Amino acid sequence: MITDTGNHQTWVEQYWDAPGPQMVFTPGGFAGMGFGTYGVLGMKLAKPDQPAVCVTSDGSFMMFPGALATANEYDIPAVWVILNNYTIGVIRDLQRFYMDGREIGTSFMKHSTGEFWNPDFVKMAEAMGAGGITVEHPSDLGAAMETAINAGKPYVVDVRVNRDTAVPLIGTWKFDPIPQAEPTFGKPLILG
Repeated sequence: MITDTGNHQTWVEQYWDAPGPQMVFTPGGFAGMGFGTYGVLGMKLAKPDQPAVCVTSDGSFMMFPGALATANEYDIPAVWVILNNYTIGVIRDLQRFYMDGREIGTSFMKHSTGEFWNPDFVKMAEAMGAGGITVEHPSDLGAAMETAINAGKPYVVDVRVNRDTAVPLIGTWKFDPIPQAEPTFGKPLILG
């Protein structure tokens, strides 16, 4: 398994019980969004006899959706699990936490109606020669994963998740010896 960069990365790091050593590859720090979207292809090429799954999000996946076309072109049967919450969650959560519940520019929506919106990831996958399935209930995830891993071709599992379930904060902003231990939105950068 490889994670992309975002809230989904933190969920995996905190809650996934890896079946053995060197079974999860995750970027550290502030790696670029989309890291895992292509990285899963390299993982599958390195270990073709094992399933290769990228846990990503709608925001991270949209940085490099062309990975699906590349996977189809080279017959790389990787799986992308897209945690779809219609937002760039890390930034949205930090905005809401540090700015009194406000957010700006982090939700994917039709601004004329306020309706949350994303591309249809299953149709996108199918247009690029991959398979896809949408999961709306947790009880359906196991069967969807089994289908995706056994499909023998690139596959997207579009998992609809609650956008208001915030990942537990783990001190991302606490990097000593930076002068401030927390973001200083609206305050001078250097105090004193």
